[in-house]
Amino acid sequence: MRHVALVVVGAVALLSWVACERRDAPPGSTSAGTAAAPPVTPSSATSEQVVEFVVEGMHCATCPITVRTAARSIPGVVDVQVTMSPGRARVRYRPSETDSTRIAAAITDSGYPADEVAK
Repeated sequence: MRHVALVVVGAVALLSWVACERRDAPPGSTSAGTAAAPPVTPSSATSEQVVEFVVEGMHCATCPITVRTAARSIPGVVDVQVTMSPGRARVRYRPSETDSTRIAAAITDSGYPADEVAK
């Protein structure tokens, strides 16, 4: 029964992806069947930073999944929270391994232009 549920969830995500009709997504990019990594508790407040991005173009249930997957693909990203409305992504990362520019580029490359929110 568990296998059937995974197939159904994957099919729903795939249908949402098709319904989204993103024309700017890179060929071969998909989030169907991608498992989300669990959030990690920070080991110390000074070893991690949080950055928030304005993310444009999200309009279906699969869009935030794609944004989250893109940000998590960057080594050093610890946790990602995406809100479709108002189009924001909050990313916790280790500055010793990556920076906000690299994270924004990964989100933008997934088809959703991302700009860091001024502090």
